[in-house]
Amino acid sequence: MSLTLISISKLDAAGYAALFHDLCCKIFDTKKKLLGVIPVSKWLYAVNAPWTPYTGIASADEPLTMAEIHVRLGHITPESIQQMLKASTITGIKLDPGHTMMGSCDSCEYAKVTRKPV
Repeated sequence: MSLTLISISKLDAAGYAALFHDLCCKIFDTKKKLLGVIPVSKWLYAVNAPWTPYTGIASADEPLTMAEIHVRLGHITPESIQQMLKASTITGIKLDPGHTMMGSCDSCEYAKVTRKPV
């Protein structure tokens, strides 16, 4: 399942507006021009947009290690990277067959520690 998340707080901070009414979310620009309507689907506001693969992440012919791809894609899990490569969701990246696994990521470990309640 593919999702597009929209941050209402970011829209608001940028001067945009969102109106939730009649099981739709309407997005307006700073001049109050309607930009789009997001209907409710299974009690979620689902953005219906054509699927496009991620591109432009890397254009090198040289294979990357799992750790390098993990960092370039914003620290997503290696399992997600494997699935995305297998489904051709991301292009322009070649995984080094000798480095398909990775150890722990210091940044991810730090983020997990800082978000746990004390």
